[in-house]
Formats: sequence, structure tokens, C-alpha cells
Amino acid sequence: MTTVARPKEPPPRNRRAHQHEIDAIIEATGYQRNEIITKGSHEVGWAVLFAIETAMRLGEITAIEWKDVYIEGMYIHLPDTKNGLARNVPLSAEAERLLLQIKGYNHPRVLKIESDSLSTRFRFFRDKCGVEGLRFHDLRHEASTRMAQIIKNPADLAKITGHTDVNILVNTYYNPTPTEVAMRLRGIEE
Repeated sequence: MTTVARPKEPPPRNRRAHQHEIDAIIEATGYQRNEIITKGSHEVGWAVLFAIETAMRLGEITAIEWKDVYIEGMYIHLPDTKNGLARNVPLSAEAERLLLQIKGYNHPRVLKIESDSLSTRFRFFRDKCGVEGLRFHDLRHEASTRMAQIIKNPADLAKITGHTDVNILVNTYYNPTPTEVAMRLRGIEE
């Protein structure tokens, strides 16, 4: 077996969600910014927006319990994550607005929808509006990339996303477009 080479690891996925794709999916779900959440399809739209604001994984979003939401402290405590470590996710003003919008919809969990159903329904709405190749996890990538433009220290960003290896975070999620890099080189604010 010494002459047999192991297959190479595939390159990390670098798919980002474009704003027009996000908008199309949100519209397809029937989610409205200023309306009460009344249907499972609205939960899908809400979860898409919440993922982009928090960089949380699908399973983390569907598992949120109100007892772990600290609006006054501006964070959510995640007691159980993929890597087995608890973490606190800071809330942007938009993430806080989303939580306040859905407050009272379900108890004790924030969402009624389960992870498998959210994943299936996300794919349904994605396909319905003709968005190709986008996975729910790509919203985490998009969120992390957007946050990297605000939070310059990768160690701070790792605390938000839960990455234990900062190099993975930098190489996988910090993925500015060539235009974004060119704008930074020219000193143009986005």
C-alpha cells in the first residue's frame, strides 16, 4: 500500500449567496419584514435572514431556546455546537429585530420548524425561484465573509463562528470578491 496515493482533499466550498438570490428566496417564502410570523414558510425566510446576520448553522438556529436568548446582553448562548463547545453569538441590530419579530411564536424554542424540514423547505424555495447551487450552509459563509469586512481580527470572528482553527476561518470563510479587494486597495468604502 505504500505506492498508493491517498485522494486529495477537495478544495473548500467558496459559494457565496448573492443579494438577489437571498431576496428571491425571501420573496418566495412570503416572509414580510414588518408582519407577524404565522406560517412555516415565513420561518424559512426568517431563518435565511437570521443565518446571514449571525453566521449560525441551520441546526443551531432551529435549536435556539428562548432561555438562551439575551436581548439585553445582545447575544445568544449556544450550549451545544458542532465542535462540542458552547459559544455566545453576538446579535447585530437586525438579528435583534428578527428575534423580537418572532418572539411569542413558539415556546420554549424560537422556531417551530425542525432542522430536516427547514433544510427541505429551503431547497424547495431555492429551486422555486431558480437559484442554482446554493446550500443553506452557504449563508453561513456569506455571513462570515460580511462579518470579516467589519471584524478585522480573525480571532474575534472565530469566537462568533465557533471555529477552533483560525486558519480554516481565514482560508474558507474570508472570501472577498476581486472587486471588494480592488475597492479596499483604492481606499473606497463599500
